[in-house]
Amino acid sequence: ARQIQSLLKPIPGDDRADAARLDELRRVFARLYQQQDEQLFSLTHWVGSNSSNSSNSRNKKNLTPAEQTWRLFLTKSHAKLRSQLSQRISQHGKRTAVRTFWGVVASSPRSCLVAKTNHHNNHDNNYQDNEPQRQTHALLDDAILLQWVQAMSRIPIWDKSIQQMVQAEFLEPFRDVQYYTMMDIGVVAKQLYKKISIQRQQQQQNDEDDMNTLMMNQRQAERLMQMLMAIPLASSQDQLDDSSSYLFQPPQEAMPLDETENDDEAAEDEDESSDDDDDDSSDDDSDDEAAALLTGQDEDDTPSPAAQKKNKDCRFPMQKLSCHRRQWSKAWMAILRLPCLPPHCLKRALQFLPTKVLPVVSRPLLFADFFMAAYTSHDDDPKKSKDEETPSTTNSSNNQSIIPLLALDGLFYLMTEHGLEYPSYYKQLYKIIRPIVFSVKSKTRFFQLLDKSISRNDLLPAHLVAAFCKRLMRCCLQGAPPAGILLAVVLVSNWCRKHSEVMALLHRGGTKDDDNANQIADKYNATTDDPSQANALQSSLWELFALQNHYYPAVATLAQSVGTPEEAKLPKHQLEDYLQLTYKTLLEQERKRQFKHHKKNQHDNKNDNSKKRKSSTPLTFQAPSNGLFGGKSVLSSVLALPPGKKTKSTSS
Repeated sequence: ARQIQSLLKPIPGDDRADAARLDELRRVFARLYQQQDEQLFSLTHWVGSNSSNSSNSRNKKNLTPAEQTWRLFLTKSHAKLRSQLSQRISQHGKRTAVRTFWGVVASSPRSCLVAKTNHHNNHDNNYQDNEPQRQTHALLDDAILLQWVQAMSRIPIWDKSIQQMVQAEFLEPFRDVQYYTMMDIGVVAKQLYKKISIQRQQQQQNDEDDMNTLMMNQRQAERLMQMLMAIPLASSQDQLDDSSSYLFQPPQEAMPLDETENDDEAAEDEDESSDDDDDDSSDDDSDDEAAALLTGQDEDDTPSPAAQKKNKDCRFPMQKLSCHRRQWSKAWMAILRLPCLPPHCLKRALQFLPTKVLPVVSRPLLFADFFMAAYTSHDDDPKKSKDEETPSTTNSSNNQSIIPLLALDGLFYLMTEHGLEYPSYYKQLYKIIRPIVFSVKSKTRFFQLLDKSISRNDLLPAHLVAAFCKRLMRCCLQGAPPAGILLAVVLVSNWCRKHSEVMALLHRGGTKDDDNANQIADKYNATTDDPSQANALQSSLWELFALQNHYYPAVATLAQSVGTPEEAKLPKHQLEDYLQLTYKTLLEQERKRQFKHHKKNQHDNKNDNSKKRKSSTPLTFQAPSNGLFGGKSVLSSVLALPPGKKTKSTSS
């Protein structure tokens, strides 16, 4: 007790000594647990907050007053140790405190009352399944882990070293840690949401305090999402059945008796998710009854489906794949509903969810509201003047224009794989198409989804397809790079060949005629964001004729081929050949082409035994008569040609 009291006193001014003090105190508590005395084993489970469970209550009744005093002292001392570690993590970001706190989690389990389900009585030769053998077992203390998650959510700096340490040492190796960490992240996110709601209701702080509070809330939301993204979710039940992948190995063939709260919560989620399947389950019950009648088996002797499931799956929630996926979904939902989520975290979440979350959760349509809200988040305030624009407003405007592009992936997945109905999908998709989409990093995925949305839907009206073609061609004339123009022309060519009604835009008007009287007026409304009001079908794709004069030869050649009879005989363009084109790839292609051409010329010159070097570019050269710089230059006397070297003007 004296050693614990002395180690609880901080050492100011010396970080190393203070870190060593906390680690030594952790070792003292770990040695107390490692002792094999059964009575001491019961004394070491004060550490968690679950002291109100049945096993701890029975242990408390059997303790003497001295033992209860000792237990209370250990409880308070352990709480002070966790508090000091949390302060060092949340205020100073000490990596040693992170590891020490994790050592506390690993050395301070909680006792759980379990019942052996396959206990046999060899004397009576009868199975005593109705009276299972009860015993205590050590499991991960989720209350201590919750304090660790709370401290990590307020850590000031989260760099790559912290990310790798948390992921490699704490989260990846242990499945029980992953399960309870997902649960605790959801709890902390809900606490943060309630705190933000209370702060908004009060509104008693000044602007500076509000800004500081907002930054702290954003940092905490970002830390929670970073921890959640570092968790590798189990992909199969076999991975959870591996007993070596747990920090505290769960008992075999045992039913948890202290996990009723988690089981009830899981049962509530299952009831909510199975509301639509009640009819199917009733049909299955009737089929089971019919099968029992056919086999001659009494219905009373047949155990109920719930009893069969309970007997078959006597495992802890952390051992079930469905529970892992449920906590994974709940943690993400709790984070995504936070109003303080920073824009860069929102972009990361929109890229992470379609591949890592939606395919594995049981109810992906719960994320539909989030994706639809992000899909419609445009910054289109025409009243904002240019004088009011600042670098911060410009960055926020760019973020707002990129977020709908990222949300398109998840929304398209929900619509095609889970039947989500979103009537204004094409209207918002038309609104996204701007010149900036040709320069963002996610343009490859965006144009893939754009092509799937237009090409794979044979029921799209002609005016809608025409509006998308006009929008893309107009963006090409507003500063799109050559690689983006090639991609847009390929899309328009494929769409026009897929939807033959749009071919009228290619052959309408007298854009090649010099007589202005024969030219039609462009009725396309480029200012509206509604494709049904753009009047694109009454216009023409005159932008293609403008692109025929583009400085890049490939663009001009491709624009000239659109709509020609020769193109109709060829297969459609492969979009994958144009998605990876950039300025760098185009320059590399041009360099290789010129190198091959130069090499070919050298080979031809050797075969012709020509001593003169042929140039790939014809030049007209006039030999200087008064030096290289002329007679008026100050360098003419220095670089003047000798009298015998002066030649007459020649041309080549």
